[in-house]
Amino acid sequence: MSEKNVLKWLFYFLLKVVVASSLFQLYYTSKIKKQQQSILAIHGLLDLSDEFSANLGSVQQDFRSYALGQSPEMLNNLRKHQGVVIKVLQDKLDLSSGYADLKNLVVKMDRYYRVENNVVNTYVNASLKGMITQEFGRTVEQSEKGMGMVWTQLFEYRKILKDKVKSINTDIAELSAKSYISNVVSLIVLIALMLIIGYNFLSRRMLAKEIPGSDTPISNSVNPDNEMLLRTLLENTSTCMLITDTKGKILYANQATEDFIGLKESEMLGKTFSDLQIKKDIDYENKKIRMDINYPYSETEESIFADGKTYYFFTKKFPIKNDRGEVIASGLMSRNVTERILNEEGLKKSRHEAENARLTQEQFMANISHEIRTPMNGIMGMTDLLSATNLDSMQSDYLEIIRQSSNNLMVLINDILDFSKIEAGKLELERISFKINDVLNQVIDAIKVKAAEKQLSVNLSIDHKVPLGVLGDPLRLYQIISNILSNAIKFTNSGSVNINVTAISYNSNIVKVLFQVTDTGIGIPKERIGYIFQSFTQTSLDITRKFGGTGLGLAIVKQLVELHDGNITVSSEVGKGSTFLIEIPFTTIPISIRSKEENAKFEMLRGKQILIVEDNVINQKVIIKTLENSGMHTTLADNGFSAIELLKHQKFELIIMDIQMPEIDGRETTVKIRKELGLDIPIIAMTASVLADESDKCKAAGMNEYISKPFVKEDLFEKMLLFI
Repeated sequence: MSEKNVLKWLFYFLLKVVVASSLFQLYYTSKIKKQQQSILAIHGLLDLSDEFSANLGSVQQDFRSYALGQSPEMLNNLRKHQGVVIKVLQDKLDLSSGYADLKNLVVKMDRYYRVENNVVNTYVNASLKGMITQEFGRTVEQSEKGMGMVWTQLFEYRKILKDKVKSINTDIAELSAKSYISNVVSLIVLIALMLIIGYNFLSRRMLAKEIPGSDTPISNSVNPDNEMLLRTLLENTSTCMLITDTKGKILYANQATEDFIGLKESEMLGKTFSDLQIKKDIDYENKKIRMDINYPYSETEESIFADGKTYYFFTKKFPIKNDRGEVIASGLMSRNVTERILNEEGLKKSRHEAENARLTQEQFMANISHEIRTPMNGIMGMTDLLSATNLDSMQSDYLEIIRQSSNNLMVLINDILDFSKIEAGKLELERISFKINDVLNQVIDAIKVKAAEKQLSVNLSIDHKVPLGVLGDPLRLYQIISNILSNAIKFTNSGSVNINVTAISYNSNIVKVLFQVTDTGIGIPKERIGYIFQSFTQTSLDITRKFGGTGLGLAIVKQLVELHDGNITVSSEVGKGSTFLIEIPFTTIPISIRSKEENAKFEMLRGKQILIVEDNVINQKVIIKTLENSGMHTTLADNGFSAIELLKHQKFELIIMDIQMPEIDGRETTVKIRKELGLDIPIIAMTASVLADESDKCKAAGMNEYISKPFVKEDLFEKMLLFI
């Protein structure tokens, strides 16, 4: 091939490459734009989800408020937010139409919401007519429980949206990389084309210069005197009854069989089921056994008929014999139990869905717990360490504000996250020393801004007989009093909220303390007082964030009080206010004596060798400094594998093990320590999880004890002293 032809061929080849690269470029650009539009659309759906979440929370809160106060203003707010929720649902349905999975979830949300909304409207309409009864009062609880299904679908909807965003971003990254390659190829080819064109041009210039069926009838075997009676019984039963000969041909079918199959007996006689083609037997292997006329059986079976419909029958088959004991036919009695079976399956499915929803919610809360508690452990731990240094008065004040704010935030977090423990009945109370007046003052400090906004006075009175130091759970006491005071302020528009604390009985070192919270608010109607402690709350973090407070409701307050072996009651008068009485027993103990004994006891930990297994840098510093300041020696492993290697060569008296770590988590590390290394060294789990069964999982893995993040130094030391 001549040079001219080679260049010509190369030129056209490269030209085709340029065209192809350009087309690919256009394709990738178009796809990227389309994917970016999809992301914008999904972000629009996420924004709608936020709007839906906020307004759904408003509907629940407004309904709760209206059920208690029946204020016209509250009713107006309820109606407004109900309208917004319906509109947002319609918008979500329209915008989700291109995604089958999302559309199905929106349809479910819409269905669940409209059902529960009807419950709410029925209650409101009845209240406006003065027809509220105890039965209507239960709708408050029913509505809150039903709304839980809406929240479950919403969580799943948001999860799918976020997964789609992640997938689309991955696609965009891949398309961008391919687009970049196409650009580079195009550029290289264009350069090659320019070289060819230039070469061809120069060659021409140079050249120009150089060159200017059955055998035994059944009737023969039936007593004629009883035949009429037998037929009368068979024709008037709702059970399908058949008699077939030894070859499976139908000899008799009663009226119930005719009604179900849709054929007259005359059309069935002499034919088998196969001949009639009315049923597809889906259990072929058992069919062969059942066709054995000598084989009786009784069971519930599934049958698919020719029209594709599935039915369930309780069937009993038995042989019919003559006087000589010979089998001459087979009897079949079959009762249609389809409705019962479907109802049972529906209940099983509902239970399964409810369990899945609960597990999904628990896992969601566990993840949220870990993400929040881990940094809070660092903040609170560093605050404690900083307080032990030399600070001037201004720095001490600032540090105390940080400490109180952190404690208040943890209370709020615990109110949200502890629901799973309470629902499962596995919440355990702490037993540490504290001052009741300190807890009450912290609650008042936390709510005084809200009270000031409404120009309410909050007054605290503590009787001198109330002991200064007690053993108990200050966090749970804070939650109880905070919830009661927050409700009092919410429903009080003028006047005051008063807290009176008295010691009503002493028995040895046990004192029963009465907390009396009185407000001058709107009051609670007598017919509703019995319902305010029922379980109202199955809500989301969005509601708690929007409305403040703890969001657990009075039902959870009652459960927390009862965990203390206490009691809570309420009296109220509409328009004058409410009084809550909370009785809780505490163990008394002098704070000064306890501190001395505790310090002496903790001295036993001095000099102990402790292995810390923790991957978070901030938490590493917190736990190391906390232990070393008390005279302990620490060694750090930032993951499970490092811990195992250290244990092969060094001896430790105790291990503090984080649970959630990369590569190998704390539980798996513990299993390896117990089984592969054969060590029985005490291991204390330290985790930010709040799942009710987390402690059981840790102990099942071989851990000896369990403490939550953020930890309290004294609590950790108490647990350590159990083993060393």
